[in-house]
Amino acid sequence: MHYLQQWLSSERSLHDALSGTDERSIREGLSSAVKSFGVARNLPRKYDVDRGLNRYEPLLEVFLQLKEQEISESNFINVVDNFQSAISKRYGGQKLISLSSKLLWLRYRDPFIIYDNRARTSLKVTPGDYSKYVAEWLKLFQLCQERIAAICSELSSVYRYAEFEYDESNFAEIKNISNEEWFHKRVFDICLWHGAEENVALWDVCSNPSGPRFKSSRPVQLVD
Repeated sequence: MHYLQQWLSSERSLHDALSGTDERSIREGLSSAVKSFGVARNLPRKYDVDRGLNRYEPLLEVFLQLKEQEISESNFINVVDNFQSAISKRYGGQKLISLSSKLLWLRYRDPFIIYDNRARTSLKVTPGDYSKYVAEWLKLFQLCQERIAAICSELSSVYRYAEFEYDESNFAEIKNISNEEWFHKRVFDICLWHGAEENVALWDVCSNPSGPRFKSSRPVQLVD
Protein backbone atom coordinates (compact mmCIF):
# COMPACT_ATOMS: atom_id res chain seq x y z
CA MET A 1 0.00 0.00 0.00
CA HIS A 2 2.73 2.47 0.84
CA TYR A 3 4.21 2.19 -2.65
CA LEU A 4 0.82 3.14 -4.09
CA GLN A 5 0.98 6.19 -1.83
CA GLN A 6 4.51 6.91 -3.01
CA TRP A 7 3.49 6.67 -6.66
CA LEU A 8 0.46 8.92 -6.32
CA SER A 9 2.16 11.49 -4.11
CA SER A 10 5.53 11.84 -5.85
CA GLU A 11 6.67 9.41 -8.54
CA ARG A 12 3.67 9.93 -10.81
CA SER A 13 4.38 13.65 -11.16
CA LEU A 14 8.09 12.97 -11.78
CA HIS A 15 7.21 10.45 -14.48
CA ASP A 16 4.82 12.91 -16.12
CA ALA A 17 7.50 15.63 -16.16
CA LEU A 18 10.31 13.45 -17.50
CA SER A 19 8.23 11.67 -20.12
CA GLY A 20 6.87 14.92 -21.54
CA THR A 21 8.26 17.24 -24.20
CA ASP A 22 8.39 20.58 -22.38
CA GLU A 23 12.06 21.33 -21.69
CA ARG A 24 11.36 23.49 -18.64
CA SER A 25 9.23 20.76 -17.07
CA ILE A 26 11.94 18.19 -17.80
CA ARG A 27 14.57 20.41 -16.19
CA GLU A 28 12.44 20.87 -13.07
CA GLY A 29 11.60 17.16 -13.07
CA LEU A 30 15.29 16.18 -13.18
CA SER A 31 16.05 18.50 -10.28
CA SER A 32 13.21 17.05 -8.20
CA ALA A 33 14.04 13.46 -9.20
CA VAL A 34 17.71 13.50 -8.19
CA LYS A 35 16.75 15.02 -4.84
CA SER A 36 13.86 12.60 -4.30
CA PHE A 37 16.01 9.57 -5.12
CA GLY A 38 18.94 10.78 -3.03
CA VAL A 39 21.47 10.98 -5.88
CA ALA A 40 21.97 14.74 -6.26
CA ARG A 41 25.29 14.47 -4.40
CA ASN A 42 26.68 12.51 -7.36
CA LEU A 43 26.33 15.58 -9.57
CA PRO A 44 28.69 18.14 -7.96
CA ARG A 45 27.97 21.81 -8.60
CA LYS A 46 31.57 22.37 -9.66
CA TYR A 47 30.69 20.70 -12.97
CA ASP A 48 27.74 22.93 -13.79
CA VAL A 49 26.99 26.00 -11.63
CA ASP A 50 30.64 26.75 -10.88
CA ARG A 51 31.29 26.71 -14.63
CA GLY A 52 28.58 29.26 -15.32
CA LEU A 53 25.92 26.72 -16.31
CA ASN A 54 22.44 26.25 -14.93
CA ARG A 55 22.18 23.56 -12.27
CA TYR A 56 21.97 20.12 -13.94
CA GLU A 57 22.43 21.64 -17.41
CA PRO A 58 24.85 18.86 -18.52
CA LEU A 59 22.39 16.25 -17.23
CA LEU A 60 19.55 17.88 -19.12
CA GLU A 61 21.62 17.90 -22.30
CA VAL A 62 22.19 14.14 -22.08
CA PHE A 63 18.60 13.46 -21.07
CA LEU A 64 17.16 15.32 -24.04
CA GLN A 65 19.18 13.13 -26.37
CA LEU A 66 17.06 10.17 -25.26
CA LYS A 67 14.38 11.29 -27.70
CA GLU A 68 16.39 9.58 -30.41
CA GLN A 69 16.62 6.26 -28.54
CA GLU A 70 14.55 3.18 -29.23
CA ILE A 71 14.07 1.24 -26.00
CA SER A 72 13.48 -2.51 -25.81
CA GLU A 73 14.00 -5.51 -23.55
CA SER A 74 17.06 -6.43 -25.58
CA ASN A 75 18.89 -3.11 -25.38
CA PHE A 76 17.90 -1.33 -22.16
CA ILE A 77 21.04 -2.47 -20.30
CA ASN A 78 23.17 -0.86 -23.01
CA VAL A 79 21.00 2.25 -22.86
CA VAL A 80 21.72 2.55 -19.13
CA ASP A 81 25.43 2.04 -19.72
CA ASN A 82 25.59 4.64 -22.49
CA PHE A 83 23.45 7.11 -20.55
CA GLN A 84 25.56 6.82 -17.41
CA SER A 85 28.77 7.08 -19.43
CA ALA A 86 27.61 10.33 -21.04
CA ILE A 87 26.63 11.83 -17.67
CA SER A 88 29.82 10.59 -16.05
CA LYS A 89 31.97 12.40 -18.62
CA ARG A 90 30.25 15.65 -17.69
CA TYR A 91 30.36 15.14 -13.92
CA GLY A 92 33.86 14.05 -12.99
CA GLY A 93 34.12 10.50 -14.29
CA GLN A 94 32.51 8.50 -11.48
CA LYS A 95 30.24 5.61 -12.40
CA LEU A 96 26.57 6.62 -12.21
CA ILE A 97 24.60 3.42 -12.76
CA SER A 98 22.24 4.02 -9.86
CA LEU A 99 21.39 7.58 -10.83
CA SER A 100 21.04 6.67 -14.50
CA SER A 101 18.78 3.66 -13.95
CA LYS A 102 16.51 5.71 -11.68
CA LEU A 103 16.08 8.55 -14.14
CA LEU A 104 15.49 6.15 -17.02
CA TRP A 105 12.95 4.24 -14.96
CA LEU A 106 11.14 7.46 -14.09
CA ARG A 107 10.89 8.36 -17.76
CA TYR A 108 10.06 4.96 -19.29
CA ARG A 109 9.29 2.61 -16.37
CA ASP A 110 9.44 -0.69 -18.28
CA PRO A 111 11.76 -2.29 -19.23
CA PHE A 112 14.26 -0.52 -16.95
CA ILE A 113 15.30 -2.02 -13.61
CA ILE A 114 16.36 0.38 -10.88
CA TYR A 115 19.87 -0.29 -9.56
CA ASP A 116 19.97 0.38 -5.84
CA ASN A 117 22.66 -0.40 -3.31
CA ARG A 118 20.30 -1.81 -0.68
CA ALA A 119 18.62 -4.02 -3.26
CA ARG A 120 22.04 -5.09 -4.53
CA THR A 121 22.90 -6.19 -0.98
CA SER A 122 19.76 -8.32 -0.90
CA LEU A 123 20.69 -9.88 -4.24
CA LYS A 124 24.33 -10.42 -3.21
CA VAL A 125 25.64 -8.96 -6.46
CA THR A 126 29.08 -7.40 -6.90
CA PRO A 127 28.87 -3.56 -6.89
CA GLY A 128 28.76 -1.93 -10.31
CA ASP A 129 27.71 -4.98 -12.35
CA TYR A 130 24.37 -3.82 -13.75
CA SER A 131 23.97 -6.74 -16.14
CA LYS A 132 24.41 -9.28 -13.34
CA TYR A 133 22.17 -7.23 -11.07
CA VAL A 134 19.37 -7.27 -13.66
CA ALA A 135 19.73 -11.01 -14.20
CA GLU A 136 19.48 -11.77 -10.47
CA TRP A 137 16.72 -9.22 -9.97
CA LEU A 138 14.57 -10.74 -12.72
CA LYS A 139 15.24 -14.28 -11.55
CA LEU A 140 13.88 -13.57 -8.09
CA PHE A 141 11.07 -11.37 -9.37
CA GLN A 142 9.75 -14.26 -11.44
CA LEU A 143 9.49 -16.33 -8.26
CA CYS A 144 7.60 -13.55 -6.48
CA GLN A 145 5.58 -12.14 -9.36
CA GLU A 146 2.40 -14.13 -8.87
CA ARG A 147 2.18 -13.29 -5.16
CA ILE A 148 2.87 -9.60 -5.75
CA ALA A 149 0.31 -9.42 -8.56
CA ALA A 150 -2.34 -11.01 -6.34
CA ILE A 151 -1.79 -8.46 -3.57
CA CYS A 152 -1.70 -5.53 -6.00
CA SER A 153 -5.02 -6.64 -7.49
CA GLU A 154 -6.66 -5.80 -4.15
CA LEU A 155 -5.43 -2.19 -4.04
CA SER A 156 -8.39 -0.68 -5.86
CA SER A 157 -10.69 -1.95 -3.12
CA VAL A 158 -8.61 -0.78 -0.15
CA TYR A 159 -6.90 2.42 -1.34
CA ARG A 160 -9.44 4.59 0.47
CA TYR A 161 -7.73 3.61 3.71
CA ALA A 162 -4.33 4.90 2.58
CA GLU A 163 -2.76 7.98 4.16
CA PHE A 164 -3.16 10.37 1.22
CA GLU A 165 -5.92 12.44 -0.28
CA TYR A 166 -8.00 10.76 -2.93
CA ASP A 167 -11.18 11.16 -4.86
CA GLU A 168 -13.25 8.81 -6.95
CA SER A 169 -11.19 9.63 -10.04
CA ASN A 170 -8.32 7.73 -8.40
CA PHE A 171 -10.24 4.48 -8.63
CA ALA A 172 -9.83 3.87 -12.36
CA GLU A 173 -6.15 4.83 -12.30
CA ILE A 174 -5.38 2.61 -9.34
CA LYS A 175 -7.26 -0.29 -10.87
CA ASN A 176 -5.26 0.10 -14.09
CA ILE A 177 -1.77 0.59 -12.67
CA SER A 178 -2.14 -2.10 -10.03
CA ASN A 179 -2.54 -4.64 -12.84
CA GLU A 180 0.51 -3.44 -14.75
CA GLU A 181 3.84 -5.26 -14.59
CA TRP A 182 5.91 -2.09 -14.09
CA PHE A 183 3.94 -1.46 -10.90
CA HIS A 184 4.52 -5.01 -9.66
CA LYS A 185 8.23 -4.63 -10.37
CA ARG A 186 8.39 -1.40 -8.40
CA VAL A 187 6.66 -3.07 -5.47
CA PHE A 188 9.35 -5.74 -5.69
CA ASP A 189 11.98 -2.99 -5.52
CA ILE A 190 10.47 -1.94 -2.20
CA CYS A 191 10.53 -5.55 -1.01
CA LEU A 192 14.24 -5.80 -1.77
CA TRP A 193 14.93 -2.47 -0.08
CA HIS A 194 13.14 -3.50 3.11
CA GLY A 195 14.68 -6.96 3.01
CA ALA A 196 18.17 -5.45 3.08
CA GLU A 197 17.27 -2.85 5.70
CA GLU A 198 15.71 -5.26 8.17
CA ASN A 199 17.61 -8.45 7.34
CA VAL A 200 14.50 -10.29 6.19
CA ALA A 201 14.93 -13.43 4.10
CA LEU A 202 14.09 -12.64 0.49
CA TRP A 203 11.58 -15.44 0.08
CA ASP A 204 9.77 -14.24 3.19
CA VAL A 205 9.64 -10.76 1.71
CA CYS A 206 8.25 -12.07 -1.55
CA SER A 207 5.76 -14.28 0.22
CA ASN A 208 4.25 -11.27 1.96
CA PRO A 209 5.14 -8.00 0.22
CA SER A 210 2.19 -6.15 1.75
CA GLY A 211 4.18 -5.52 4.86
CA PRO A 212 3.52 -7.54 8.05
CA ARG A 213 7.20 -8.51 8.33
CA PHE A 214 8.35 -4.93 7.78
CA LYS A 215 8.83 -2.72 10.80
CA SER A 216 8.60 0.43 8.66
CA SER A 217 5.70 1.66 6.54
CA ARG A 218 7.33 4.94 5.50
CA PRO A 219 7.77 5.76 1.81
CA VAL A 220 11.06 4.36 0.53
CA GLN A 221 13.85 6.56 -0.76
CA LEU A 222 16.08 4.33 -2.78
CA VAL A 223 19.72 5.17 -2.22
CA ASP A 224 22.81 5.07 -4.37
